[in-house]
Amino acid sequence: MPVSGQNSSLNQILVPSIVQTTSSTGNGSNTAATILGIDGFTSAEIELNVTAASGTLDVYIQKLMPDGAWTDLIHFTQVSTISKQICTLISQTSSPYAPTDATLAAGTVKPDHIGNTWRAKWVITGTSFTFTVLGNFYA
Repeated sequence: MPVSGQNSSLNQILVPSIVQTTSSTGNGSNTAATILGIDGFTSAEIELNVTAASGTLDVYIQKLMPDGAWTDLIHFTQVSTISKQICTLISQTSSPYAPTDATLAAGTVKPDHIGNTWRAKWVITGTSFTFTVLGNFYA
């Protein structure tokens, strides 16, 4: 969280650029590292950069809810080729909604408060993808 006299932005890597494949759990999804302490930021710019593709890839940005469940904030457009996508989320009050876990429609941003903790979640159908997810947070 930004404090008076400190930078009003934060750059984070949600998913480093490495080859990702379908998980061994059998559900076809994997979860990346979490980012903590972002509740003082009012907007975020998230970049998905796919540098190798074989199959289809769905990438979600999720926030941690007070009950410990994760809910989707962003679902990038489904990817099947090398590409780059950028999405901006501005923290705001939202209408009541049912939490979703990797079921938000592709190409959707849910209007909501940024929250305190984020993670990337992805679903791969096919062989593998090499991609990076970067987050830039602004106060």
